[in-house]
Amino acid sequence: MWKKVLFFSFGVLVFSLLFVEGNSLWQDKKKVQAQYDQMAAEVLRAEKEKAQLSTDLEYLSIPENFEKEIRSRFNFHFKDEKTIIVVPITSTSSAPISSSD
Repeated sequence: MWKKVLFFSFGVLVFSLLFVEGNSLWQDKKKVQAQYDQMAAEVLRAEKEKAQLSTDLEYLSIPENFEKEIRSRFNFHFKDEKTIIVVPITSTSSAPISSSD
């Protein structure tokens, strides 16, 4: 009789320990899955950035495009180069112009 009680108690103890350990492993799996998803999103973002940088590098490897970008971004001009700024003509007066006869 005591053997059966002792055996049953031991079985319950082992089952309880396995349940607690299994639950702990399940929680760890969820944490690792969340980290994996986060890293996968970061890798996808990095791949998109790499593709954009490759496109920019290919575009800027052409000397004419490189010069155009330097001029537009940094207001670059050569020493003897002159710049003309064109401003559109707009009417500043709100009264119509009338002619006298």
